[in-house]
Amino acid sequence: MDFIAIAQWMWGFMIIMLLPLINLLMAVIFIPKIIEASGATLERFMDKALGFFGRK
Repeated sequence: MDFIAIAQWMWGFMIIMLLPLINLLMAVIFIPKIIEASGATLERFMDKALGFFGRK
């Protein structure tokens, strides 16, 4: 009788467990595109950061 309820709970639990993997996949897909889009800005930021740490 409770099989449907258990199945629904398991399905919800699986989705909750898979959310971090989905987020990781989205990050792997989108972060390179974002870096390409803001490449010059990122390079300038990295130069500033490396210069800042190089001075110390």
